[in-house]
Amino acid sequence: IAEEVKRPKRAVPRAMVVSFFAIMSIVLLSTLAFTLAVPSDAFLQDPDNAADPAVAIIASAFPAPVFRGILALFVIAFAASLMTIQITVSRIVWATARNGELPFARTLSRLSGETGLPRVAVVVTAVIAALLFLPFQSEGIQMALISFSSVGFFISFLFPILGLAIARIRGTWRDEPRLFLGRAGRVVSWLAL
Repeated sequence: IAEEVKRPKRAVPRAMVVSFFAIMSIVLLSTLAFTLAVPSDAFLQDPDNAADPAVAIIASAFPAPVFRGILALFVIAFAASLMTIQITVSRIVWATARNGELPFARTLSRLSGETGLPRVAVVVTAVIAALLFLPFQSEGIQMALISFSSVGFFISFLFPILGLAIARIRGTWRDEPRLFLGRAGRVVSWLAL
């Protein structure tokens, strides 16, 4: 994705830092709102509410039309998250194919359209996702997928930072002053790890 951004060495880290702080603020605000909206201790001990306490809290705090609207927003947000993952995976497939590291690399690395989108990689990753999704329909699969996605995001951010730490220890990393954090990047990278 950085290949499509002007001045990616500055823009991508800045966008990531801003995104992390925005997400952190939203999570803190949501947690506080849910905590303050719990009607009573008995509310959470009710077996009907224990299955999905967040939905139960929202349903008890808002009228039915507003509650349905909030659920619609959740569906839209979930779909947007799925599309983001789809885009990211297709770009990774395209970049890996461009480097000749996948079967059918020539086809997968083809760009099309005026904007040069990797449409073949997008279609292939969508088909693979659909084929993997269809056989795994069961009661607990949604929670397993959400948990795996959450852990997967943390792992995907861990590996580059771990690689950076190893490169710093070996002395093969060169700090570039034009990067977003400059010399402070060394301290921030260790804190991030």
